[in-house]
Amino acid sequence: MTESLNPAEFERMKNEIVQLHVLVDRLNTKEWAAALYNSKSPACNDYAAFVAALRKTFVPPSSEVGPPTETL
Repeated sequence: MTESLNPAEFERMKNEIVQLHVLVDRLNTKEWAAALYNSKSPACNDYAAFVAALRKTFVPPSSEVGPPTETL
């Protein structure tokens, strides 16, 4: 990863990894992710690229929505 090893960022990065794990598990995409990893895809080292590849593969274009909004 190109992220710095700033301890303040660890919690955020950990949360992103957990969210991806839950998403991958729910969609039953383990074979897809393994194929991506085995092909040495650059998306495996870049969170945004991985999410984009995941969406491209599993989210139908008609169901795409904007980024989540924060509630106060």
